[in-house]
Amino acid sequence: MTVTWGQAVNGQMLPRFYETLGFNQRSQHIYLRVVNGAGTLGLRQSQPEGPWSDGGYSGSVTSGDHKLFDYWHETGSPTEMEIYANYYAGNEAIWQEKLHEYRRALNAEKLNLRQLLVSLYPLLDSLVDGDYSVTIRDMLPTTGDGSYFYDHPKSARVKDAASVNFPLYQGRSSMDTAFPLYLVPTQPKQLTDHNNADQNELNGLGIAIEFNGFNAYLIDGHHKAKAAFAKRQVFPCVVITPLGDQRLETLSFQQFDDLPTKFDYGYSIISDNYFLDYPTTEDIMMTYDYFNSVRGLSLDAQTKQLRTTLVHGQTQEAMLRLIQGLFYSRNVCDYLKFDQLLRTDYPFEPLYRRYYGLLVNWLDKPGVQDSLMQFLVDDFSADEGLTQFVAQQLVDHGTF
Repeated sequence: MTVTWGQAVNGQMLPRFYETLGFNQRSQHIYLRVVNGAGTLGLRQSQPEGPWSDGGYSGSVTSGDHKLFDYWHETGSPTEMEIYANYYAGNEAIWQEKLHEYRRALNAEKLNLRQLLVSLYPLLDSLVDGDYSVTIRDMLPTTGDGSYFYDHPKSARVKDAASVNFPLYQGRSSMDTAFPLYLVPTQPKQLTDHNNADQNELNGLGIAIEFNGFNAYLIDGHHKAKAAFAKRQVFPCVVITPLGDQRLETLSFQQFDDLPTKFDYGYSIISDNYFLDYPTTEDIMMTYDYFNSVRGLSLDAQTKQLRTTLVHGQTQEAMLRLIQGLFYSRNVCDYLKFDQLLRTDYPFEPLYRRYYGLLVNWLDKPGVQDSLMQFLVDDFSADEGLTQFVAQQLVDHGTF
């Protein structure tokens, strides 16, 4: 098996991976080309039979003869429902040998991107031939509606909100902006729930492979993903994205051993965040829409635009868009002004929950602790979950 690597240079735009937000991305894209791979891990896709409309497909994700789960959707339209049947038949034991070096290296030290890829070489050997993108991303252990990634109807069919709809927001589809964000488990819930303190304490990153829309299925790290959800945090993963027919002919691929040591990864917009409510696909689309509206504007120009917008009364949805857009663009100054605005003009619990639930992530910013303390003293919200969340974050920060 041969794995070579390539990298986009000089602003080169590669297919499918243009991201205006960079919401959860912690590293640049590294592109891999696998030749003579074992082919035991990959997507098996076929056109459906029966009364489905043109453009639909069905398939399964397999590891050798071991089927991880089936998937299908009835049409090729990104706005149609896509139903996945996930049998949770993943057997982590088959990966122990392949992942041994990776886990050993992760728990020894923080690796740079080159070291991570080298330690993953045995797993890359299992891929089918083709081109892949590899990134480090902060993934969410949830479905696209914010629920725990194991929460689903008690049947073989799982309606996965991360890909049921590529949601529309103001006429804009997320089909063109989807990126790996939500994890789909491949290990049975019973195994993940089994108390395994050693795995819960492991350092490092999970491994996920993108298969559709915002979804990536989790190969390794189910215990750590569960622990991240309990803490209301993200779970960083090495995400491998098959490019399918999109061959990267414009790139010059080099020997895998020649990967530069300078490759490293940092933090994304959401790396250190705590979430009372995890972002949903609709939240992502609102945020994209906001980012597009302020792209290229200076902070002063953004403030003037916001002031003009707020002269007119806004709907709850419009205010949610502004709250999330300001937070994820890290516009602290304008975001903090919403404290008084919500108190006087927008007395709506959903807005309080989103605004103060996100504000706890800026406890080191001037005035934020005082604002949140006043929120508690005034008993401002009837939402007990929000009040308890804010109080706990202040305690954990050492404010009390």
